Amino acid sequence: MIIRLISFALLAFVCTVPAVAQTDAAPTPGLLRARKLTSEEARNAVLQARSDTVATLRSMGGKFVQEAKKLEMLAPSVFLERMAIAPPVGPSTIAPVKPGTPPPTPSVNTYKGNGATTAHPAVALLLAREDGYDVYRASCSGTLIRQNIVLTAAHCMCYSAYPEENPDNGAVCVHGAPGKPKSPMAKPDRWKVFFQHAGLRNVTQVIINEKYTFSGTAVRDDLALLVLDKPVTEIDPPTLPAAVDAVTSFGPGEVVGYGYSAVQGDNGIALPQLLQPGIKGVGRVTSVICSDLSYLEPTSSLCSTYAPTQHGSTATICEGDSGGPLWQPTGAGTAIGVTSGINTLDCTIVPTIGFQMATTFRRHNDWISEALKAVPGTNVKGILPAFGDNLLPVADRRNIASFNETGNYKSGPITSEAQGRILATINSSGHIENFSVVDEGGKVLCKGTAGVSANLPNVNLCWAAVKVGTKYQVVAKGEHDQFLQYVVSTRP
Repeated sequence: MIIRLISFALLAFVCTVPAVAQTDAAPTPGLLRARKLTSEEARNAVLQARSDTVATLRSMGGKFVQEAKKLEMLAPSVFLERMAIAPPVGPSTIAPVKPGTPPPTPSVNTYKGNGATTAHPAVALLLAREDGYDVYRASCSGTLIRQNIVLTAAHCMCYSAYPEENPDNGAVCVHGAPGKPKSPMAKPDRWKVFFQHAGLRNVTQVIINEKYTFSGTAVRDDLALLVLDKPVTEIDPPTLPAAVDAVTSFGPGEVVGYGYSAVQGDNGIALPQLLQPGIKGVGRVTSVICSDLSYLEPTSSLCSTYAPTQHGSTATICEGDSGGPLWQPTGAGTAIGVTSGINTLDCTIVPTIGFQMATTFRRHNDWISEALKAVPGTNVKGILPAFGDNLLPVADRRNIASFNETGNYKSGPITSEAQGRILATINSSGHIENFSVVDEGGKVLCKGTAGVSANLPNVNLCWAAVKVGTKYQVVAKGEHDQFLQYVVSTRP
């Protein structure tokens, strides 16, 4: 996902962002570039992460000292899984923001503070194909708001690999201007959309808010829609909240995305399994009014401060999380924010401020509603909720796992409880060479149709027919020291 680095961090993505000096100049898009971690780098990152985590917990005192002792004794592989599934620092309240924060930079997924997840079916991974490349790589995140429409951030589509051509407003992005061509990423064939519980979709139309602006003095209307070639009828999209003249949806909520889960920095605790995008993560935040960032409209934006040891939010957003949702479980499960950016270049810095475009704000709400009217839709009651973890049709899933030293992975045995079809999907922080579902006798029930061979290295999927009592396993070949999630969902 390509999100403008505005100092906001969230999930892991499979790319790195070019280093940009922190100055008062206008921000530039954070471009993701693929880089494979070597085995030595990965091991060192794990050991450093464990050391940093232990030191941080000890500095917090109290019950955290005992937790530090437990983590210190864990093997590196066990430590990774422990941090991904049940991090030691829980949610808290927001902390005061330091004055004099630098200008924003587009956000991209970086996750920190909570854990990997295969819940929240409506949250999609956006795969982008950049100029000069045939491969679609993990880039941004988005939310299914109608069964053929994904809501995301405009800056994911409005960027160029050449900074001098970077469109910083929606009109230039869509139409171009003297010296600045329209964004090539605004073309539908540059995008594919992956859902852990529904598979892949192509994009037939990209709709960008032409009032979008992302500069050092103003961030406005960072919204875009992707129209899918086939509806996602398995998922029940959320109902967008009613329009208001000024944002009032402040309080506890969750950010979800496929971006970097941690970026290494002087003040950051790196979670190696989430150092690259492609793994879905969720983090708890507390949103407050955006009164400390001059480039934001307080009436139209939601902010949160990452400060886990200073009574602040235990998670934030980062590269790859752009376009993903901020939602509040107490708000009827509605998506009330679209991840836009952060206020620093390093999303691990405390206190980093992350911000979203509020879908409750009347201008944003009206734009989304008008755009939806222009696209024929499908209205089918999905079997899966948009958000949450109540996933009855899911036969099996793994929030986080790793390929072994030879690049192989095999799940535990899964037994089908009904006759019908299963959809098995996998997403990874590295390359997926092949993917299949195999029964207990070794027979291949289905073989993945995506992956490296289809220029989709981060994802794969396959469909299989099963009978009651069929025992099978998910099998994958990937990259040593890279991480994966899989979901097996059932169909009648």
